[in-house]
Amino acid sequence: MKIKIISIALALALSACSDTTTNGSTTYSANTAEALSIITSIDSGFYELLNDPNISKSLGSDNVAKIKAELTKISAMQAQLSAADPGTISVTKQKSILLTAESAANAALQIAKDVNATGLIPAPASTIIAALSALVPAIETFVGAVSVSEQSTMSVEEAKKIIAQHG
Repeated sequence: MKIKIISIALALALSACSDTTTNGSTTYSANTAEALSIITSIDSGFYELLNDPNISKSLGSDNVAKIKAELTKISAMQAQLSAADPGTISVTKQKSILLTAESAANAALQIAKDVNATGLIPAPASTIIAALSALVPAIETFVGAVSVSEQSTMSVEEAKKIIAQHG
């Protein structure tokens, strides 16, 4: 399973990233639209969880507040990425945006996964959490963290579709 998600992440990285070398210095760039699409899907997925009263109740007010705090960070990074060059972003220059979004998404995801493991969250949440688990490693790919520990049988595109269906 770990190999499959790494393969998915690497495929995404290869399709959405490029490099250029000038005077011996290599700059890595990522497709802004793809990075933004992934972050937007993650943001939407968490909002879907929080907007469902049954899921919010199951998460508990403390966890909802923690996830909302992480969503604030994700939304801020989404806005910064939206303001970046519409074609490509320099992974070196924009790495902090991607790392902040990834860190916040991981923190929120871990809270949701911990509560989900108790079996107290309604079934639709499990599907959204699985989709989010497939999307977070895609951000990690943009910043070069391809030794992903998450296991997923879902592709990034399948994850996006699941989240869009719940929207």
